[in-house]
Amino acid sequence: MKENMLYFDWYVDDRVYSLEYAGIEDDLAVFETDNYILYLTIVGDTLIKKDNLKYKNYDDFPLDLRELISKNGIQEEYGSYKVIESCYFNYCVSKKIGDEEEFLCCFNTFNQIGSQDEEKSKMNQLINSYIDTINQ
Repeated sequence: MKENMLYFDWYVDDRVYSLEYAGIEDDLAVFETDNYILYLTIVGDTLIKKDNLKYKNYDDFPLDLRELISKNGIQEEYGSYKVIESCYFNYCVSKKIGDEEEFLCCFNTFNQIGSQDEEKSKMNQLINSYIDTINQ
């Protein structure tokens, strides 16, 4: 049985490359159907080092590092700045039970978010594939 989308919300701003270093701990997107909710979430933060200084929160990054990230996207190095730990994302699914929800699992760890339309389409496919798998 195919799940139909009831609701989709996108919390990712237009700064896609900046987002991947922002240290955001909340859900980045929510895809809700009649029976399930699929969340796009952050698994870990990115840690960048320059000499003895470490940066983990995008708001604390020096302006030159922010500009390099926006201009060049995800890289291992930005001049004298080195990426020590990379940020990862995944999808988590919960089953709706009345007004509550029961966490089921997280899957598909990855390191770059697509556009809003790409992620919405991917989340639709993922929830329906997941349901097909559990119904077999």
